[in-house]
Amino acid sequence: IIILEFFFNIFFFLFFNTLNCFFKNCKLVLFLIKLFLGYNMLDEQTAKIIDRVSSYTGIQVPAVLADYVSTYIAKHASLASLSLEEYCELLIPGTPHFDNLIIEVTINETYFFREEQQFEFLKNFFFPKFYGKKMIIWSGACSSGEEPVSLCALATSCGVYPVVYASDIDQGRLKYFKNGIYSRASFRKEGKKYWSILESTKCGDFTEKSFILSKHIFDKINIHFYNLNGDLPCPVPPSVNLIFLRNVFIYFNKESRKKILTKLSKVLAPNGLIFLASSEIGSITEDLLPEDIHKVNYESIYFLSKKSNPDFVVDTHLLQEKIKLEKTEPVKKIPKLSSYPKILTKKQNKKI
Repeated sequence: IIILEFFFNIFFFLFFNTLNCFFKNCKLVLFLIKLFLGYNMLDEQTAKIIDRVSSYTGIQVPAVLADYVSTYIAKHASLASLSLEEYCELLIPGTPHFDNLIIEVTINETYFFREEQQFEFLKNFFFPKFYGKKMIIWSGACSSGEEPVSLCALATSCGVYPVVYASDIDQGRLKYFKNGIYSRASFRKEGKKYWSILESTKCGDFTEKSFILSKHIFDKINIHFYNLNGDLPCPVPPSVNLIFLRNVFIYFNKESRKKILTKLSKVLAPNGLIFLASSEIGSITEDLLPEDIHKVNYESIYFLSKKSNPDFVVDTHLLQEKIKLEKTEPVKKIPKLSSYPKILTKKQNKKI
């Protein structure tokens, strides 16, 4: 009986792993796992882990991902030859197991000069105010670094002396950032007009297959691990002129959003700006905003500002005619990167 039970366990271990290879994330695999391991046991462990992720990070795992989390837990418990309870005990905040799970339930989609209209606004209206001066910038969810590098390059090209802080909760993405090598996947059609300044400002160099950051840029960018929903103070000085926190609030509930916005207001300098993703700004209602933060728009571009500034509005109107007369600078040709997946130019861009 013991021998039969041994071979029985081996058979089902190989069976489930084979199925997972062919039907990754498939509901059939989840059904079979639940059938043999017990519906209640797996669902209870999944609920506990989702609550743990939410309480630590503030991230709200959508219901559509609950099955995926269940599959993830069962798969990794099996690979580690642990029971569900034993594996879930390893999923503690601050451990590699827990960090990997957070990566799985969030989307790390980013590329250089994403949402080009926001960078256009900064170039024409905001950065000129800091010409010849130091400016503090914080990219609060920097992922692999494309956003803070874009901000650093554009500010430098406008005659600003940027001091950039970049933070994220994903240790893996921060490690990728520090490595400083990007494939073609980090470049899209949107933002192409600004590619040339990455080299002209000596932020890095294009090769045939990649873009490599220069060591010089890390003198301007400070990289930190930081949990926005945690209780630690922000990893920046209390005089930040510009904050980018894009594609983050989609993961947070109302309470967490209010908590984070309060944190941002404490470090934002007077007349400082906060940029969220254009798809998120509509979800920021007045009841979430601290008293000194206001939602502002210039044409179709919306952002948050620390107290209203009439002079700022006047400045934008004065600059309108100047922008119309400016000639677009020729874009420097960038070497073709053969590693650029063709799917990015069609399917993936539509999803973005």
